[in-house]
Amino acid sequence: MANLKIEELVMEVTRYCNFDCKHCFRGESQNAFMSTETIYNLISNLSEIEKLVLSGGEPFMAVKQLNDVAEAIRRNGVIVNQISIITNGTILNTEVIRALEKLQMVCRNLSIKVSNDKFHQMELERKGLKNRRLVNFDLLSKMFGAELYGTPRREQVLSLIEYVGKAKRLTQDDMDRINEWGEYPTLYALTNANIFNGADLTVKHELPYCDTETMTIKNLTNIDVEGYLSDSYASYEDADSHRDLACNINYVGLLLAVGNNLDRIQEGTKKGLK
Repeated sequence: MANLKIEELVMEVTRYCNFDCKHCFRGESQNAFMSTETIYNLISNLSEIEKLVLSGGEPFMAVKQLNDVAEAIRRNGVIVNQISIITNGTILNTEVIRALEKLQMVCRNLSIKVSNDKFHQMELERKGLKNRRLVNFDLLSKMFGAELYGTPRREQVLSLIEYVGKAKRLTQDDMDRINEWGEYPTLYALTNANIFNGADLTVKHELPYCDTETMTIKNLTNIDVEGYLSDSYASYEDADSHRDLACNINYVGLLLAVGNNLDRIQEGTKKGLK
């Protein structure tokens, strides 16, 4: 078993989603799923994961990948403190429930959060899925302790909608209408970002690196659907435009991919690349 630990690992198990939220910084849904090979190449490098985030797309549309993750953790004897999944809550069937049960068995805590911000609420209404989501959430709550995530509050300020992905299409008029929609008026606002490899250079960006004394990869480490080290807060288009085989865990392994990516982004930042 490997002796490498990691603090927070994000695995993009799929880019496929059944929603078309107006604010989605990832962009258009893609018919892309993480391969079994990539999942095992990643998990087999590790002995311990503090927090594992299974992201999308819509993760519940990637049942095979959820099962593969659970099996890879079990086979490699990896210690996982928490597995976290954020879902829109509209996809739930026997296969999904069984996969969640398997994930629950290989971690100390399974956290499921159901997106409930205005943008997801608007999609639920547009697609006529409010009742289905309500039933699914009730079941997820009873079985796995699921919670609602991002529920809007009166005069809530949200300025984290980056000007990337689908959010590029939003205008201030759109935002005004969205702020007035629903039960509570909000103060959602657009913000622009200076993107290099998905990193916002206008703020301090904590890149993953390995503490060689404890053999622990620090900070958030995001692996995209093809196995490339990427940024969790970039659109698919931005992330893909900075792919480099030297930062793909399938070609160089996790530890080298982290080191190569750190060197590359730091060098790009010095040169002022965008």
